[in-house]
Parts: sequence; C-alpha cells; structure tokens
Amino acid sequence: MTTDGTNWGGVTSLFEFLPVNKTLISLNLANNQMDESCGDQFNQLLTHNNTLIDFDYCMNTFNLEDSREIQDKLKRNKKLYDTERLREWNERKNMRGEDEKLREMFLQEQSRKE
Repeated sequence: MTTDGTNWGGVTSLFEFLPVNKTLISLNLANNQMDESCGDQFNQLLTHNNTLIDFDYCMNTFNLEDSREIQDKLKRNKKLYDTERLREWNERKNMRGEDEKLREMFLQEQSRKE
C-alpha cells in the first residue's frame, strides 16, 4: 500500500472510498508503514462512513488521538450494524408468524369446504 513508507498514494486512493462505502464491514491494513497523516486522513473520512465495523491498522504509526477517535467511530458503526441486524431478525420472525397464521387460515378454509 506504500512505497517503503514514503509514498502513500495507494493508501490515499483506498481511503477515498470510505465516505461512499455501503458494504465493506472489515478492513485489514496492518503493517503497511502508514504514518500519522494516514491515520488522520482515515479518521476524517470515517466520519462519513457508517458501515465499517472492524479496522486492523496495527504496526502502523497512527497517533493516539486518531486511534481513539477511529475506535469510537467503529463502535458507533457496530451499534448501527447490530441495531439493523436485530431489526431484520424481528422482521423475519414476524413474517414467519404471519405465514403460520395464513397457513392455519388456509387449512381452516379447506376444512370448511370439504
């Protein structure tokens, strides 16, 4: 992703997707010789991202403040992710219940006809 820690063009290009990302939930950029400016850039772009919940950036040199803010944003995204998964689960559960009621009504109607 970098050229011996001197050229972060690959990292910068990759980071540009963050504000528009709607599907990626995990990203591993560990040991890519990224410096504090990369950490700051990632932190700023993550402000507009609500889907990334796991980001491994160990063995890079992000400053402590950016690391804390990145972790807070990942926690925010994880909470949103969990809320959406729970909503989907409840919706599936309700649909299953409705299907069972319809099946029962259909069986009762068939019994009446017979």
